[in-house]
Parts: sequence; structure tokens; C-alpha cells
Amino acid sequence: MSNCYLITGASSDVGMALLRRLYRDGDVFLCQGAGDTDPLKVIGKNHPGIFTFDVDLGSEESVENFIASVRKDYPTPTHLVHLPPLRVVNTKLKNFD
Repeated sequence: MSNCYLITGASSDVGMALLRRLYRDGDVFLCQGAGDTDPLKVIGKNHPGIFTFDVDLGSEESVENFIASVRKDYPTPTHLVHLPPLRVVNTKLKNFD
């Protein structure tokens, strides 16, 4: 039985490392990134079963299109990995000891 992974934030450093570690022939990887999917596309060219999606998860329309595409063209994910970006907090260096 093969696995189907849905990885949001797959284009992050952690996502890319996870993808390289988990990859097995026969498994399906649905890899979401937002505007930064070029590294995922490079990996996908050399590894069958890796599919890249450029999806803005903050856009309802973008998410709905993504869900419709996954439902139509891919197996139901058996695993979900959510790698949200860290929120940026600007702090003045004088506040550090």
C-alpha cells in the first residue's frame, strides 16, 4: 500500500528536508508552497510522485481551487504535514542581553 502525503509549507527548508527523507517510489507527495515552489519543481522532475502546488493559503479562492484539484486528480491523503511559516517579530537589539 502506498502513502499519499499532503505537505503544506513544503518549500521551506524543513519541508524540503522532510520530502527528501520520506521519499519512496510509489508514494504520492502533494507539496504546497506559496510563490516559492521552484525548488520543489526541481525535485519533482527527478522523482515521480511529487506534485507541486503554488497555493496562497490566505486566499479562500486559491484554497478552494487547490482542494478541487486534489479531489479530482489525486488519491486521498493518508498523511498531513503542516509547516506554517514563523511569524516575524521585529525587536530592537537593545532589548537583548
